[in-house]
Amino acid sequence: MWLAEATTTKVSKHLLNHRPWSKAKSGVTDILIVSMRASSYSLITVALALLLVACGQPGPLASSNPAVTAGIEVFPGESIQAAVDANPGSTTFVLKAGTHRRQRVVPKSGNTFLGEPGTVLDGENATSQAFVGTSDNITIRNLTLTRYTPGVHHGAIEPGRQEGIGWLVEDCEISYSNGAGIVLADQGIVRRCHIHHNGQMGITGWPDNGLVEDNEVSYNNTGGYDPNWEAGGMKLFYSDGLVIRNNHVHHNHGSIGIWLDFNLTNCLIEGNVVEDNGHGGIMYEISYGGTIRNNTVRRNSGWGIVVSTSSDVEVHHNTVTDNDHGILGIHNDRGSSDYGLFLLKDLWVHDNTVGLPQGGVTGLLDDSGGTLAYTSYNNRFDRNTYNSVPTHPFWGTQSDGSWSAWQARGRDPNGTFN
Repeated sequence: MWLAEATTTKVSKHLLNHRPWSKAKSGVTDILIVSMRASSYSLITVALALLLVACGQPGPLASSNPAVTAGIEVFPGESIQAAVDANPGSTTFVLKAGTHRRQRVVPKSGNTFLGEPGTVLDGENATSQAFVGTSDNITIRNLTLTRYTPGVHHGAIEPGRQEGIGWLVEDCEISYSNGAGIVLADQGIVRRCHIHHNGQMGITGWPDNGLVEDNEVSYNNTGGYDPNWEAGGMKLFYSDGLVIRNNHVHHNHGSIGIWLDFNLTNCLIEGNVVEDNGHGGIMYEISYGGTIRNNTVRRNSGWGIVVSTSSDVEVHHNTVTDNDHGILGIHNDRGSSDYGLFLLKDLWVHDNTVGLPQGGVTGLLDDSGGTLAYTSYNNRFDRNTYNSVPTHPFWGTQSDGSWSAWQARGRDPNGTFN
């Protein structure tokens, strides 16, 4: 099989911070920075204001023209790290427009790094990472980061694996890293970023209660890493309550667009456009309790959506068209983790539109050598619409793969086959 085998070693973070597997939703607070532009007043208005103030009467607010951002200014050619070291945590730094070369920054907790229009951090293929460390609540906004060399499994931006909580990366462009663009940790947010042409993948990490929203993730895996291992648009692990929403994930070379793999729980993939990726659209693998809904998945090589040996996953209201294949649930012997055996169980696939080209297939595959995924694990399909060129595209009928054989197994009793 092309599906990657994963280790079944238990993850220390979940063992140390174990919580019962639940459907509790986790929220992410959006921080809105509101900028006000003061109006300009005529000389007459100003004179009237002064007269009113002199008479003890309230007048219009004094005119002001504040800078777009405020903080410690760091100019190209100066050391960002030196500025961090010279100031306390929770300081804001304004990185001035121009190219800041070979900068590697270890922030203090609460630091904010804001770029002006045209601010670039260029690692020049000689600097491992732009921002790295174990401090919490770091904000990185409006920066272009390019040509860093973190290596495989690491990113140009990378909080610590067990620390580094609450990093916000927003309105940034991150490209030409030889590893990943961004590594995400607990409560991390990546929003409105363009993450492209990175050597291994766009986004990776292990973010409990993380949010990946409104990003463009494209043309990653320029290094040609094995897509059955770790490569592509985004691959995330070991997370509870992760949300991946409203992203455009496309043209990632020879790899999967969105891939959640190993011991994830209660994760949501919704509203994404996932297209033209080289090894599949969306994959939810050896995990528990996920929802994949309202996505457009099209023109990907390989499968549109795969749920591999994962329990209690709902796949609904997706449009899955012009991929090599449709929606697949696959069961295999993959061991166990914190929440028990990995099984393809309680899969609920409904209200999707699936288009299948010549040679395309969809359905269920029990690759364990048994038939439990077909007969005993409550894997259900209903109300799906199939627009199919092949007349026998269904895996899991234990028969000829026809629509009648599929429905004879109790699947899609209210579905449509065209």
